[in-house]
Amino acid sequence: MHFVQIRSYDNYIQANIQLNLLKEHGINCHLKDENTVTIDPFLSPAIGGMKLMVLNDDLSKAISLLDAATDAYLQTLPCPSCGAKALERRTHVTSLNWWNRWIARLRGNAESVFTSEVICRSCGNRVTDLGFN
Repeated sequence: MHFVQIRSYDNYIQANIQLNLLKEHGINCHLKDENTVTIDPFLSPAIGGMKLMVLNDDLSKAISLLDAATDAYLQTLPCPSCGAKALERRTHVTSLNWWNRWIARLRGNAESVFTSEVICRSCGNRVTDLGFN
């Protein structure tokens, strides 16, 4: 069995909510480095936070479930700037250079960096304080 990382968290509660969402849908997954980050939160930036690991066979299903849950949550929130319920998440993928990809393979980490931002479709405001990336 080969597990791959799909998300990273600094927050124990958010990590476990999304872990349990996947488990409820029959997806084989676990949190890597959960105990380390929970015991010593100052280590989180150094080790990349708690990593949500999913069985490679369940990867696309897990990503679509987490994206759907995040999008449904965003539909309930008003924009802090204009008040419209028009928030959407945009994801950006950045590939690592050859040296960092090689190191990531050795460590079993992802070879690309995924970042997300939340933007209001109504006013174009970039929202930064929602607590997730």
